[in-house]
Amino acid sequence: MAAEHADNRMYLIVHRTFKNMLGRFVDATERQDPAVLAPVLVDRWGSFVRLLHHHHEGEDDKFFPVIAAARPDAVPLIEKLEAEHK
Repeated sequence: MAAEHADNRMYLIVHRTFKNMLGRFVDATERQDPAVLAPVLVDRWGSFVRLLHHHHEGEDDKFFPVIAAARPDAVPLIEKLEAEHK
């Protein structure tokens, strides 16, 4: 019987979305005049950072402990990811 695997598609989608969003910020700063961009970027960057922080808290508090309990061999990777969240 094949081992069951967790469905991590949503996890991957969320991470790709964050990566795409960050790429758009970088693109905007490379293409736009800072004086024009600043008024718009400040609010949007603040929203992005708050959303990313909330996401990382969810991983640290809920997602990673479940993985660590199921796969103790993954603890070193989880610890590395948690360190990146700080």
